Formats: sequence, structure tokens, C-alpha cells
Amino acid sequence: MEKLFNHNLDHILLKIFLRLDAVSLKSCQLVNIEWRGWIRYNIWKSSRTRQILRDRLWKGCTYSRRNIHSRKSISSLSADETSVLVGYTDGSAALLDLITGDVLQSFPCDSTLCSDFTSTQVKLSNQLVASMSVGRIRIPNSGTREINNKPGFIVNLWNRKSFKKLIQKEERELTEILLSGNLFGVICGRDLKLWRSYDEDFSLLFQINLQGVVYGTVELMNGCLVYYIDKIVHWVDVNKAQTHEEQPSDFNDNTIIGADNSTQAYPKVENLPTEFRKSWKLHENDNCEILSVKLIDGCPVILTSNGDVLILEADRQRHLYRLDDSPCTLAYKNSVLLVISRSSIHLFYQSQPSHVRLSYLTSLRVEDDNSYCTPCVAVNSTSIIEAGRGGHIIHITDFWRQNSSVVKI
Repeated sequence: MEKLFNHNLDHILLKIFLRLDAVSLKSCQLVNIEWRGWIRYNIWKSSRTRQILRDRLWKGCTYSRRNIHSRKSISSLSADETSVLVGYTDGSAALLDLITGDVLQSFPCDSTLCSDFTSTQVKLSNQLVASMSVGRIRIPNSGTREINNKPGFIVNLWNRKSFKKLIQKEERELTEILLSGNLFGVICGRDLKLWRSYDEDFSLLFQINLQGVVYGTVELMNGCLVYYIDKIVHWVDVNKAQTHEEQPSDFNDNTIIGADNSTQAYPKVENLPTEFRKSWKLHENDNCEILSVKLIDGCPVILTSNGDVLILEADRQRHLYRLDDSPCTLAYKNSVLLVISRSSIHLFYQSQPSHVRLSYLTSLRVEDDNSYCTPCVAVNSTSIIEAGRGGHIIHITDFWRQNSSVVKI
């Protein structure tokens, strides 16, 4: 090996190291400084070699499972390569180390508007941490903690690096949060506002009226707004279709989220220029509804109420898969597509990132099988993270390790 390093025979070294799995590669970095530097530069920092390792890792379909136990009931999950963000039914959230299960940061929900929280929606990116807690509105001026039956929504946003709280807003209208990279959006009632973050500063990028769009049918993916109405999927490039010149926004302004004090109505999404948006329609003879949509390389992948997974390309509709049990939702990240039902998770892998060619890999059983609730599922480059809604165990399926373990927190 030393002769190969001394004569700079990188092509031979690459063939040797690429025969190893990820754990062995990490062990090789401990040999000496030269090995560590070469592996870091030629393998870990090379998108081509990382893709080769990722292809082999997922296509091998060898995995192990481990658990992280939680003392609180789990409401939602979001994950990246190193951490998992957990939303709890008491309105709080916590960022956990994906390997050890250690709590990296806790995010309590302090609210004067609500109590008796029932769920927390969480979103995680490399720059921001977002949560939306749902509770019951307290009766004002009652002098007690008496509540009524109306729901309240508490939106919180933190900086990922410093964990500084950037925003906390309390809303009485139906609210939803969106997060992708440095883009953060809030849907309150029928109105959507979208900001771009710069460390701890924000600029208003996009605001639009989503009249006719049903709650829970809007997603923000790779700078694109994707939503569906009836059997039509709509896609908007928010960077090109921005409705505002970017200027710093103050999140302490009460008009940032919720009803705007101005009388000027937001532009409707259907009135945006056609060059910034696209639409796809399911075939008329498809007697079904859309349950979930993911945008993969500009093409919508759709899960229908019949359990069919469809790919819409140009003017044609391609059938990918059909579920045998109750369909729930889709999850996609780093070339891995998960088709999720109430009792199982079906894995598909995109071998060529520039083409929507998805190959079926395997199916996993949902550990906390609950026929009444959709399981909480997240995915990153090497693992699938799942939990039963209202459960106390996070199940992690690792495609890069062989030993299973249990972590308690």
C-alpha cells in the first residue's frame, strides 16, 4: 500500500478502498495521517465515490435495527445525517444524536395562549429547527387555567448552530410550517408567507393566497412549492416567482404571520406567470384521490388512495408500484423513496440522480403497528427512522452497521 501512495497510483487505491464498507473505511482513517487525508479527499469529499458507496449500501439490503427509548409520547420526526428531531405530544421537541441517542438540545413550548398540548409538528434543516405545537386556547381573563375547545397553534423557530430562538408566534387560525434548507414558510388560514434566512436575519421572499388548497397538501422541496387540489398537482419555483423584492424582515412584527393589517390581498397562486409554475393531472379514469406527492428531479411521484404509486413525466403517467395494505404517505431524501403504509415501509432507490428511475429494494415491517394512525417516518443517506404516533420508542434501521443496540434517554 505504501508503494501505491508513494507513486500516486490513485486509481488503484480507489478500487481497493471502494471494496470496503463504510465502517472499514472509517477504521482505515486511523492508520496514519496520510491514509486519513487520502480517504477524506478522494472518497468522502467526492460526490462520485459517495454515490458509489451509497448505491452499494442500499442495494445490498443488509441492515440492522436498534431502538432509542423516550419518556415522552412521540408526535413527529425529522432527521438529517447526524441527528433526529422529535416532536412530542406535550408541545415540546428535542434534538437527539442519531448514533448515541443523547439529547443535544431541548426545545420547550412556553405559551400564554395555549395549554393541554396534543401534538408537535417538527422540521429540520442544516440551518434551522422549526416546530409547531397544537393545544387548546385558554379562556382570557378567567384567572385560572380554564380552556375552551378551540385549537391554538404555537410556531417556534431556532438557529441550528447556536439554538437561539428566532421566532415564537401564537395563532388561532389553522397553521402549518414548511422548511427546506434556508427557506422557512408558514401557512396561516389561506395565506402562505415564505422567507429566506441568512444566519439570524430573514428576508420576505414570497407570499401568496392558497384558496382552495387543503391543509396538509403543501410541501416545500428544493426551492419548489408543491401542492395538489383534487387530481391536479401544482409546482411553483418560489425563487423565480418571488412576489417581493428581498428586504430584511422583522419577525417581531405581528403582521409577519397571520392576518395582514393592510387591505391589499395576497396574489392568488393561480395568477402567477406560467413560466414559474407547472401542473400535472391524473387520468380521468383514475377513481382515486392524491394522498402524498414528492418532487424528484422535476417529476411528481404520487401516492393515491388506491395504493398506487405513479410517476408523472411530461404528458404520460407511469405506474411504479401498488400497495396491498392501507396507503399513508411518501418520504424522499438522497435518492431513497419510502412508500409508507400503516403496517410496512417499501424502499425504492434512484440509481441515476438525473433520471426518475426507481428500483424496488425491499420492504420493512412497521415496528409499532397501529392501524389507526400513520407512523412517523424519516430517512437520511444511511438510515430509516420510525416511531408509532403516540409511542415511546424510536426504531432506527441502519444500512451501514451490523450490530444492533438499544439506547435509553
